[in-house]
Amino acid sequence: MGILDVSFSPMVGTDRVNAKIVDDSFLTTNLTGTSVSGFHCHTYGKITGDAKPVLKSLVKRTDYQNNPREITSGVTNDEGNTVGIMLHGALDENPMLRNNILEFIGADEKDQTEIRASNKVLLKQIKSEMGIETGIKVITSKHEPPHGTKMIMMASTGSDSGKTFLTTGIIGALRKRGMRVAAVKVGPDIRDIVPSLYLNKEKMEDFSSIKIGDLGWMDLDHVIKAVNSNNYDLVIVEGVMSIFTGLLNEKIPFSSAEIALASNLPVIMVSPCNKGGIETAAIDLTAHAEMMEKLGINTVGLILNKVYDSKIAGEAEKHIKSRINPDYFATVPKVKLKERGNMPEIEIKLEDFCLNAIETVEKYLDLNEIVKLAATPNFSGYTDFNALQKSFN
Repeated sequence: MGILDVSFSPMVGTDRVNAKIVDDSFLTTNLTGTSVSGFHCHTYGKITGDAKPVLKSLVKRTDYQNNPREITSGVTNDEGNTVGIMLHGALDENPMLRNNILEFIGADEKDQTEIRASNKVLLKQIKSEMGIETGIKVITSKHEPPHGTKMIMMASTGSDSGKTFLTTGIIGALRKRGMRVAAVKVGPDIRDIVPSLYLNKEKMEDFSSIKIGDLGWMDLDHVIKAVNSNNYDLVIVEGVMSIFTGLLNEKIPFSSAEIALASNLPVIMVSPCNKGGIETAAIDLTAHAEMMEKLGINTVGLILNKVYDSKIAGEAEKHIKSRINPDYFATVPKVKLKERGNMPEIEIKLEDFCLNAIETVEKYLDLNEIVKLAATPNFSGYTDFNALQKSFN
């Protein structure tokens, strides 16, 4: 827009961070040297240009590598009356920044009361609709909040399976029905749950990322307690890569499989047909489900995704059911999406992605059955690495 002299280039950052205020602006008046908190959720997170820095984030990890350092995360113009920041949640988590804004605009106590009242009305309006100006209204739920939130994991046989697309669609479709639902990510890459949060009109929470090894934000046992205290009807835990990725790392836990096992989470497995074909996807599903059973993981559902031939898919279903007897099985056809803007971890056009996801899920998945498959988690601790290795071998 040309308002600030900056440009952005690729640098993945998904940490919770502390940031240091390094200069004055209307947002940071009298706060130089103070630390503020927030999180990064960026694919293009590298700021360059001549605008004056006002925030420097202390990051531990960027571009999937441990690389602790200080990076620019906020800048201002020379006059200090325009600021751009990359620190998400900064105004939610740091009252002194909000106070500086109110002081800058000259808002007295009466003005602030009116602002809060207006914001309350606006928030209600925002949460009553899916997306922005889609016209899709959310049903207002009148049921009592649950006693013990139910959870289910959406996992896969590998990356690019479409589990983010399906998770987004399930979250959106259930939210339309008036259910209070949430998405949580295994590991640090919270970019994958942004579409679900957008549909839900929920903010990113500390419990939005489950720690595996030294990656991610919050330990699983604390995540379970946090979602219970928030009275969700359902929480979908989105796995990372394959459910087994990281399983043989001596850091415990380091895989979606260990997260599912430690909390007795029911798991729906997704396998994509677009890479190796429908037959390969079916064999992958079967092999994964058999190994999960050996490990003691509760596999409740199987989905063949991105199906391009219903006849071959029918034969694949027969093969799968001859080996595995899942509580739920579904096939989802390959969805034609626009060439760009449909990869959450790269770039995304939220309305297109989300509304396509909802339409697909409502047409091809049985939402009532999926909700029934969810269960109240019970954290029992992590399995010893040697025991896992013996089971896996």
